[in-house]
Amino acid sequence: MANKTKSWTFYSRHKNLQIWLRQPEETYDSRGKLRVIDPGILVEFEGGHYSTTDPVIAEGLMKHPDFGRTFELFKGEPVSPEEMKENALTAIQKSIEAGPPSGDIIPKAKVKRVYRCKECGATFTSIYHLTKHKKEAHPVVAEEKIEKIEE
Repeated sequence: MANKTKSWTFYSRHKNLQIWLRQPEETYDSRGKLRVIDPGILVEFEGGHYSTTDPVIAEGLMKHPDFGRTFELFKGEPVSPEEMKENALTAIQKSIEAGPPSGDIIPKAKVKRVYRCKECGATFTSIYHLTKHKKEAHPVVAEEKIEKIEE
């Protein structure tokens, strides 16, 4: 099994370098409130140095297009495939246990309202279709109701 205390230190000539390994994902819910789906991964160098024990972040930095130009590996070894496989499996397991995100991110199924004719029991999806049905299928009943209103 891989050593869990392995660490990597990166050096940059820019003292406060910030690198997004994964951009954040944001959306607005149905009420206009900003919801963060994924906060992303931001790496911030402090004083030109950044240290991590996470092999995912270390490999992400080593595969970044600016690796070797604006920052470089100062201390540590490249990430082995075994470490990445082990870390990926634990990440998948944690995401399954966490379940779907809360809030309005996953839309709930809209309940369709059903309108029923009192005369014959036919069902309709809108009040318009129910009214149209009543006028066409039961014209006497509709005319009687109109006459009652006029009296």
